[in-house]
Amino acid sequence: MRHPQTSLPRRSRWFWGLTLGLCLLRGPSQAATTEKTLQDYKYFRTLCIDLLGRMPTEQDLQAFERPDFNLESWIDAHLTGDTYADRLTRIYSDLLRPQTVSFQVGTSRNTLARILVKDDTGKDTWVYFRPGQRRGRHALVPKPADPNYPQWNNLVKGGFCLLEAETGLKYPDVSGALPPTGTAKPIDKAVLDQYTTVVKPWWLYADYKSATPTDRYNATTWPTRFPGYTLNNELLKESDVKTDTMQIRVCKEEAGTLAQAPMDTAPTNMLDCRTGYGVANSQGCGCGPGLELCMPAAHFLASQPRGAFVSSRNTLLGVDDPTDAQTFEYRTWQSLWVAQEPQIFLYNLFLQDRDFRDVVSAKYTYVNGPLAQFYKLSSRSNWGDKDLGAISLPSPDAMPANLTPHQLMTWQKVDTGVSAAGLLTMPLFLYKYGTRRARAHAVYNMFLCRDFVAPTGLMLPPSKETNLMKREGCAACHQTLEPLSAYFARWVENDWSFVDPKLYPAQNAACKQTNGSIPASCAARYDNIFSTPAVGMLRGAYSSTENTDLGAAGMGEYLTHRADFAPCVAQNIAESFLGRSLGIEDQALREAMTNALVDHGYRVKPLVKVLLQSQQYRSANNLSSKVWRSGVTP
Repeated sequence: MRHPQTSLPRRSRWFWGLTLGLCLLRGPSQAATTEKTLQDYKYFRTLCIDLLGRMPTEQDLQAFERPDFNLESWIDAHLTGDTYADRLTRIYSDLLRPQTVSFQVGTSRNTLARILVKDDTGKDTWVYFRPGQRRGRHALVPKPADPNYPQWNNLVKGGFCLLEAETGLKYPDVSGALPPTGTAKPIDKAVLDQYTTVVKPWWLYADYKSATPTDRYNATTWPTRFPGYTLNNELLKESDVKTDTMQIRVCKEEAGTLAQAPMDTAPTNMLDCRTGYGVANSQGCGCGPGLELCMPAAHFLASQPRGAFVSSRNTLLGVDDPTDAQTFEYRTWQSLWVAQEPQIFLYNLFLQDRDFRDVVSAKYTYVNGPLAQFYKLSSRSNWGDKDLGAISLPSPDAMPANLTPHQLMTWQKVDTGVSAAGLLTMPLFLYKYGTRRARAHAVYNMFLCRDFVAPTGLMLPPSKETNLMKREGCAACHQTLEPLSAYFARWVENDWSFVDPKLYPAQNAACKQTNGSIPASCAARYDNIFSTPAVGMLRGAYSSTENTDLGAAGMGEYLTHRADFAPCVAQNIAESFLGRSLGIEDQALREAMTNALVDHGYRVKPLVKVLLQSQQYRSANNLSSKVWRSGVTP
């Protein structure tokens, strides 16, 4: 059995068609003393497949045939455990489809690029640096009109701490998009020691937080200690691809470990080093102990990282036992775990038989090592966010102190704060459904089993009406869709970033129209079309400023108070177990399942039990292939 605070054992997955084809149907044993019909055996076989994840064994059948066998007690005993939770998780994973997402996370605020230089002995040496890092040398940069300004290209264009005169290498006159040119020369030792230092990084050392790390990556022992965590030679070897990397050289600012640091241009202002604003404005804001707040790009260009981690997206048997292996650069590595988050959340919700309404209202989630690290990175917030704001993601302070980035199979429950709303505020959901309307449509379909379908014969005449709730034809769907999408107006589209109401009220007098236009500084967040000479209108809020201020948590409240929320849970689960759509003839079953869910505090187990004991479930596999081919709708 899995537990969120213990290592995750391998998932058992079975290919049903292959299993059914290879397993021999067994009839009643001669020792059986209770009459069992063929239908009884079919029913028991189906139960075993759904609840045990396999065909019944000889021992299962012997127990089934005993005169004292109590089927209801058997069902109760198996509405728990790994296979049961997996079975239900797959239902909502199929609706959410997290595996289809290949988004990339990460920015120059938390990415370590690297350049190959020559140290004072002439040896090739990688120097790691964060392009978005504020440096002490920034204060010395001359004005762009100064003839010496190009000599500072490495710093102002690439964010590198060493200059052309010191390295022999120069970034071109573009923003770090091309590799440095020139011929590397030995760097004076005093310069190297002044602007760089050596660090034993988190990706190589399990004890990276200690003063003197010694527990280096070991390809023999680490797969047992940290299942699934594998590095390739980009991070394991020096530039000669032969010598083991024992430590790395980084620009000195990146080695900083302060939680807060003074702003370089206004030292009395203390900045939070977990924010992008802190990184960009204080040389004291480094990458933390062992560089844990930065990810290795293994490339000179942070936006084009190379594959450094080894894993797979084909994990039918569990992340610790992939069916193939491929390299992941750090952004796709992080997206792998962001995609796992909703599945682990659902798994534990069903395993612990929690209130199903948590799926759209929970103020908690589960994190493993890489995901906890992701939630600590500055990329979790907007570049200009100075204090992390009222963000809907878990706070870095909520991350377990004992969870390291190497612990892939250990998941722990953490608090997500007041703005969170279960799946609705997880990065996976907000990224996969990138627009406000896409998010609203997804939850409308997933949790209310409803869709936006135009009425037959609907006409869409040409119109200049900008309000889709009023435009002829469009209004049929958008009168409902637009207010629902307003619940997500505070989440940036194609992102998880949160627009803080303290800084961006739904209606903002500072962004009002003047001569028909809002100020240019407001255009990114406010919509000129729906703004007026009195106020600027936050994008996506025009249909309901009330819903905008309620946010995703308000959407969760709306969903769970709808009369069709509980019946939709019954429908989704029933259709998955029965392998067909529910019809009018299934209305009594739907109502019985719904009542079981509501009467038991929205716990799903009573609902599933009603389904498993129903006649529809008993006869679900009774149709012959001939009948199916005759046109029966599954």
